[in-house]
This record gives sequence, structure tokens and C-alpha cells, in this order.
Amino acid sequence: MKLHVKCSTMLTTMFSAALVSCGGGGNDANPSNTRPLEIDFKTPTRAAMLSGQTTFVTVTQSGSKTCTGSGSISQDPAIPSEFIVSPTQKIPALVHSTTHSWTWNNCDSSPNHLSAVTYINDLESTPLAFSSEARYGAYAIPQIFPNKIKAGDTGSFGYIAMFADASQTISIGYANHAYSVAGDKSPDSLMITFVTNFYDANDEPIETGIQIRRLSMDGTITFISDEIRFPQTGEVIAFKTIRSGI
Repeated sequence: MKLHVKCSTMLTTMFSAALVSCGGGGNDANPSNTRPLEIDFKTPTRAAMLSGQTTFVTVTQSGSKTCTGSGSISQDPAIPSEFIVSPTQKIPALVHSTTHSWTWNNCDSSPNHLSAVTYINDLESTPLAFSSEARYGAYAIPQIFPNKIKAGDTGSFGYIAMFADASQTISIGYANHAYSVAGDKSPDSLMITFVTNFYDANDEPIETGIQIRRLSMDGTITFISDEIRFPQTGEVIAFKTIRSGI
């Protein structure tokens, strides 16, 4: 079985797509550890975008069918460029591409892939937009990245207006992108969970993307998992790390 889905959440939402991995794998989070550890967030986030990295993953699908597979998540180094806000206004931006590629072992041998491009305001550290297959999201009310984070922190990265393409002429819904921070098993790291909820033009939920990353005191960002949930069908596609490589 080859999946044909319009996945726009986990692959395209702002910089969480960029934070594939800048380090090795690790254990799952331990939310019970709530020691008051503060870690620089903005600097390692930008560094992660500027570095190229490939993370090898296992892939599972649950719902109408149970499938397993394997693949990789590849990020290209972000390219310093310009983002056109209007015909008379351009701002410095980081343009970053991420691709998820995988093959099912027990459902279909055909490869699957999803790609996305994100745009970040490099002066103010705010999300600008993202594009993927048949979707374009513009941050209507972007929020500045926090300088530091600690366990218990929560926040929003803004309201996202969704369009059929970059022309922004056909509205297809909206999304909200938020984050939360929890303690980790290691006393020198934190776990960040990014959640993006997508809605259609009738306010019906259509997708939820959940990304989990580990941020260590030394600035290392480690991919833990990505997950896409489709509330209308009950389908779930999950990616979990095996190892990282250049």
C-alpha cells in the first residue's frame, strides 16, 4: 500500500522541520525531571538550520492498516537569502529544505517522500512561511523565538494562514503552532515538543503534527520522533530515530 497523503504539519512547520538532528540518538523523555535548567534556544536553533544532516528512522503507520518501514530525514544547509514581503519590501531570511523519504517493508515496496521548505526571518528570529506539496503557510502573527528555555515553558509560534500555493489567493484553512518544554532523564538536557494543529476552511481539524527534540546544554539538538495524526480517519504515521549521519 502506498500512502497518498497531504502531510503539511510535521514536515513544514517553521523551524521544527529544520531541527532534524545535530547529534546522536537518545532515550525518550522523562517529564518527571523538572530541575530548573535553562538552555540557550535561539543560537543552537539557527546553527541546526545552517548545518546539513541526515537522520535514519523507522516508520510505522497505524489505523486502517498496520505498516512498518524505514527511511531517512534529510535536511539541506539553510541558504541565506531574501524573503519578499511585498513588491517594495524584502527582508533577510534563511531558506531551508527538509525531505522525509521511506519505504514500507510489509505494505508496499514503493518509496514515499514528503518535502518542505521553510523561511525564517534571520534578523528577528521569527517564522515567515513554509511550503510543501500543494500547501503554503504564511505566519500572520509570528512570535519571536525564546532566547532560553526551561522545563515547564510553553508558548506559541503564531497563527498560520494556509493557502493552496505561494500566490496566497486561495485560502484553504489555518493552523496553530505551539511548543512545550519538559525535563529529560539527563540532568543536562531538555525535551521540546512542537505541536501543530491544522484546520480546514470550515474549522474542522484535519491534521496534527507532533515533533519531539532533545536540546542539550552544549547546544546539541537531537531528533527523537515525528508524528502525523489524521483525526478524521484515525491514521497515524510515526518516524523514530535509528541513528544520525552526515
